[in-house]
Amino acid sequence: MKTLNLFIGLVMLPGVFISQIKTTVSNGNWGNASTWSPNGVPSSSDKIYIYHEVTLDQNFTASDTIFVFHILNLNTNKNLTLNPGTMILVNNANYNGTIGNVGNNAGIVGNFTFQKWITRCDGYSTYGSPFTKPVSDFNWYYCYQCQPSWSNLYYYDETTPGTMDNGYYDNTGGNLERGKGFFYWYSNYSGGQNFPRQISLNGSINFSTDFNFNITRTYSNGAIDDGYNLLANPFPGTIDWMDNAWNKKKISGAIYTWNSCTGTYATFASGVSVNGGSRYIPSMQGFWVQATGNNPSLSVGAGAMTNTQNALLRSGSSNTADYLIKLSLGDDEIAIRLDPTATYSLDSIMDASKFFSPASRLCSSDSLLDNHDYAINTLKDTDQVVSIKINGSGVLQLKGISSFYSQYDVYLKDLTTNDYLPVTENMAYTFTDTTQVTFQKRFELHFVKNISTGVKNQTGEDVKLGCDNDHIYLSLPTDMQTNTQIEMYDLLGKLLYADKYSQQDIILSKPGEPILLRVYNDKQCFVRKIF
Repeated sequence: MKTLNLFIGLVMLPGVFISQIKTTVSNGNWGNASTWSPNGVPSSSDKIYIYHEVTLDQNFTASDTIFVFHILNLNTNKNLTLNPGTMILVNNANYNGTIGNVGNNAGIVGNFTFQKWITRCDGYSTYGSPFTKPVSDFNWYYCYQCQPSWSNLYYYDETTPGTMDNGYYDNTGGNLERGKGFFYWYSNYSGGQNFPRQISLNGSINFSTDFNFNITRTYSNGAIDDGYNLLANPFPGTIDWMDNAWNKKKISGAIYTWNSCTGTYATFASGVSVNGGSRYIPSMQGFWVQATGNNPSLSVGAGAMTNTQNALLRSGSSNTADYLIKLSLGDDEIAIRLDPTATYSLDSIMDASKFFSPASRLCSSDSLLDNHDYAINTLKDTDQVVSIKINGSGVLQLKGISSFYSQYDVYLKDLTTNDYLPVTENMAYTFTDTTQVTFQKRFELHFVKNISTGVKNQTGEDVKLGCDNDHIYLSLPTDMQTNTQIEMYDLLGKLLYADKYSQQDIILSKPGEPILLRVYNDKQCFVRKIF
């Protein structure tokens, strides 16, 4: 009896616990008993399995192991202390354990294990590490059929004179530097996607201190070619490029990531992405940025971490531009958008230069100077013509034109055939080009602002009218697309032109004098003066 009473007394004493296995049963706060099974908040001696999104809302010290299979958020001023316990962010074919949102002054004290599950295609891809560790800790550190002195892992030195191709160096025997991107080559020797594999690294991070990338800019081959730095996500979770936790000084707003599956660069700038780019940079993702002036700086705090779970190179960005059109050819894609706050030349916030590769197929050029190549090209207004450069033949696809319909019409001009076509949603234009190896200007995009005619049909469809220096553009509603008469008169009433049309989009040559345009059929009629 005395033994039993002693046991009961020990259980009831504060700070004396029986170790358990605690498993999450739902999303919720760490301190909520119903988040766990068996019901109750974990004690420091428990082994903990997190299969849901859990927010640490209290300070906690672990003396056993915490396995994170999904998301662990850290509330403001809350710390997870791993002493003598540890934590494993479990990544495999079924789980993607990660640190999500991190509040101010929150953090993890002690070492933990970071894992990353990789499914990528054959060849080089860009990676990074959340810890500074010897390269020998990188458990892919070998090169099949390579010389013993080869590491198969390449950093990039922006200060090396010349073009971007001159900056790569083999990191034999060095360190994986936190936040420093690197290229790593791996092959399954049968083509296509590599077999899945896991990276596992152990270390610690001070989440309360901003990470400084020590970015550089060297003038050695002209302002456009220089200043590119290969970086990597310095945290064990996804970060948001558009978050206020970034401190950017003389840094372009665009980020670029190499996609080994398509052989092209994924690009994101100010809400717009091409080739699968995203504002969200997953853990261990390498990416490029460009410094745009002397004494640049770039740093990021843990506040940029987000509970958005992006796979490496997963397309997940939001295309927020009001007027946005995308053009694709093969596996390559570019974007053109309108924004009244943009500039007439390369805009460090809204534009993205074209990162060329052997698989690149198209780019756009400056609408006025025509001396820069873009992956994302933002126009200030539509009084511009955008040149499209092409490499080779194929099917040019255009989408997003519906975002322009309320105010603009867009036309594609083929500079080889002189075809001048209205661009429709999901338009596919097949063309041939005898130039296979160099980019040549092949197309132009013309944007024409609609002039309201004040005429609507019974279903509310507008008659749309636009013009530039050379053409008059008409887009007719459904009930005017049959037997519509179009007439042009000079201001003295002399008939200059007359013809009948049965179609939606009509392009007319504009006379070199003011005219009266009369459009009518048995359903509608309008007259407009055009200068």
